Amino acid sequence: MQRSQIYYTRSFEHPAHTIDPILEAVSLYASRAAEKLRKQRHLVGCMQVFIHTSPHKPNYRSASEIVQLAYPTDDSRVLVDAARATVKRFYKEGYAYIKAGIGLLDLVDKAQYQPDLFSGGPTEESQAVMAMLDKVNTKLGKGVLFLGAQGVRKPWYMKQQYCSPQYTTRWGENPEMKAM
Repeated sequence: MQRSQIYYTRSFEHPAHTIDPILEAVSLYASRAAEKLRKQRHLVGCMQVFIHTSPHKPNYRSASEIVQLAYPTDDSRVLVDAARATVKRFYKEGYAYIKAGIGLLDLVDKAQYQPDLFSGGPTEESQAVMAMLDKVNTKLGKGVLFLGAQGVRKPWYMKQQYCSPQYTTRWGENPEMKAM
């Protein structure tokens, strides 16, 4: 299914009181959104980045910015750099952030894209690196290769041990029956 926008947003397991977990989170989300973008063979022209605290607690704060990229791209590295720079611009200390997200807004079909003479565009090297990254992750498992900015331990990552079973999409979650 072709999307007109791609959003990747999650709540943190524990509130983030420093900028480091937020930077790791938006790096991961931008990278995952870029994977989806490449899978549907599109490029993105602008991206929304946001963070916010709990609306149910005092001192609610929400920050969001739409970033116009220099040229349409599907390179995870470019999107991660833009997302991290954006968070650094609007992050304020003293708040307990509980959610962060990335939105890819201005999607362009890769086959229809014509690069601008002056602003450039995705390079062949960039395309080859992203193709290799996707190939390895498809063959060996999601997240085997990743950008270092995403962090390794991820203590902020949302735990999902109480999710509903996915019987229709994961064979391993189907109940077993034994005949006696």
